[in-house]
Order: sequence, then C-alpha cells, then structure tokens
Amino acid sequence: MKTLNEVLARMAEIQSEIDSEDADLDALATEFEELKSERQKHIDRQERRNAIANEVVNGTADITVLSRTEKEEERKAVPNTEKLYRNAFIKNLMGVELNAEERAAFTHTTENTPAVIPTETANKIFSTLGEVHPIVGDVKRLNTKGIFRMIRHTEIVQGDAKQVAELAANDDEQNTFVEVVLAGKKISKHVRISYELKAMAVDEFENYLVAEIGQRIEAELARLIIASIKDETKGIVAANKLSAATAGTLTVSDVLRTLAALKDVGTTYIYANRADVFGSIASMENTNQTLNFLPDLQNKVSGNLLGNGIKQEDALAPGEILVLDPYQFLLNIASPLEIIRQREATTGDWVIAGHVLADGAMENPKAGAVLTVGEDAGGA
Repeated sequence: MKTLNEVLARMAEIQSEIDSEDADLDALATEFEELKSERQKHIDRQERRNAIANEVVNGTADITVLSRTEKEEERKAVPNTEKLYRNAFIKNLMGVELNAEERAAFTHTTENTPAVIPTETANKIFSTLGEVHPIVGDVKRLNTKGIFRMIRHTEIVQGDAKQVAELAANDDEQNTFVEVVLAGKKISKHVRISYELKAMAVDEFENYLVAEIGQRIEAELARLIIASIKDETKGIVAANKLSAATAGTLTVSDVLRTLAALKDVGTTYIYANRADVFGSIASMENTNQTLNFLPDLQNKVSGNLLGNGIKQEDALAPGEILVLDPYQFLLNIASPLEIIRQREATTGDWVIAGHVLADGAMENPKAGAVLTVGEDAGGA
C-alpha cells in the first residue's frame, strides 16, 4: 500500500495529466477512484489509531489479545453483517419493524452516511441493465460521481500519418477538439407502498424493487442514450442522419449507405424496435437472392444483417434504425443510484423512489448513424 503522501501526490499528478491532449482518460479515472479508496483507508486507519490512543491515555482501553484459535472462533460467531444490513435496508423501505440484530446493523452502517443500497441489491439492479434495453449494457459506462469533461477529437486538420520521401518530415499535426460536459441528467422512478407490498417477504420485495425501479430507470437510460446520439452537440454528425430513398420502405441500398457513413469503428450493431426488426428488416426485399437477414438465437442478437448483429431496442421510434459501435459512446454516471423512502403528508402513503444522475456522448461522432425509414416501415 502506498503511503498517504504518495497517494496525495499521485492524485495531484492525475489532475495535471487530464489536461494533456493524449491522456488516457478512462485509465486515469479508474486510477483516481482507486486512489480515493486508498486515501480513505489511510484516513480511517488514522482515526482508529487516534481513538485507541485517547482510550489508552484516559485509562479506558480494554485491550484483549486472542490466540489464533480464539480469533477464528470469534470470526465464526460474528453474524453476516452484509446480509443483516440488506434485510434491514429492505424492511426499512417496507416500513416493517426490524429485529435487534438488523437494527444494530442498520444503525452501524448508516450512523455517519446515508442509507446506502446493499451490495447484493445493487448488484441485482445493475446486473439487469441491458436485459430489456441492450444498448444500455453495450455502451461504455464510467462511474465518475461528478461532472466529466469529454474532449472529443473531431478532425485531424494537418499532420495525419502518410508516406513521405526519404529524409523528408511529415507535417506537424494540427487537431480540432471539442469539449463536451457530462454533468448528469436526473432520472427518477417511484412506487407507493400498499398493504399487499408490506405483506411481501424480503426477497420478494427486493425482486419487486429490481423490476419496478431498476428496469424503468434502465428504460429511461436507453432513451437518454439514443437522444444523446441524435443530438449533434453530443452525438453523431449531421451527415450521419440518413433517410430511406423511399419513405416507409427499407432496401439493401439504404442499409449499405448507412453502414458506409461510419468511420473508425470496431464491432457494430444494428438497433431497431421489435416492429422494425421483424417488419422492415426481416421482410426487406432480397432482389439478388443474397442473404440479408439471418435469424440468430445463440449470440444475444435477434439476427444478422450484412454481417452486423441486430438487437431489439424498443427505445427507438418506429421506422428508426440505428447502426452503432456502442463502445464509442460513453455513459457517465454522475451520481450513483439512490433508493429512499418518505411518507407523503397529503395521503399518508409511503413512497419509495430511485434516483440516478447520468449523461452521455459519442467519443467518435462518426461511430454511429441513424436511418429514418418512416413511420410506415414494416406495415406498422
């Protein structure tokens, strides 16, 4: 483990390095989060050291040395505090009375911080992201817990790689950069606690929260991502917004024009709502008897179109087809998911609400394209 001074020094270096044009922002953000955690461990350790020192000075310390066997037995006797806290957290949301052990675990965890979501519950919620709306699970996600400034490289004006004559030098590189601020947009979903919900078992109520709050927040995240992709300040360039040659009819030529609009991409997928996947795409005229649409039930896609996996994304409007390299879209979680309970004065009902701050943008504005077929696509 680094010393506290080493941690602080490295954090200061990172703050300087992020201004560099060639900085690896993802790696620096990950390292900064690890350093913050390490810094907190030093602070906690120092606070514990100070508390013990005060007890020793005042003669109140009760220090007992246990043998290895005694320590092992003591460890086995300690209840699973994470499980207790998870039960306490959910029961507290339900308005159900806690037992003594649960109350102690809840009080211990929340005495200095707000009631954080238990790890098990949070994992269930976030593991569902992408199940109903695949684009949410596909894009790159960064948990900065704050504002993130993305520096987008939009163009190399001069000095790109090229062949040069012997002893000749390439032109100095000149680039165009645009700063995009991802401060976060608030997404909220709440439910009211009824008598039937109070009667649920803890596991059933947790599953209800995952489905009712987690999945609805996922749906709004999908809509946010798609809106950001279509926003020219955060998303794709205007030239990558295309229309079908014949409104309401999708052809191979339309798909090829859309695929050709992408630049500097890796793996790309085609996203469309269910009506278009099994309408305009699956029924696209096969003029030259080539295989355009191939069903695929094994690779988490609905099928393949000209070598690109097709994913059903119902956050897209009817007649709207998105081709995207999802890893070149960055979703910033500016504030982690929070679940709180509060009583409504006018009705007396308990309300449970989930809140998250998120925003996103394309790192490469030519890594996606939207094809508008028309609202009549596939007979919808």
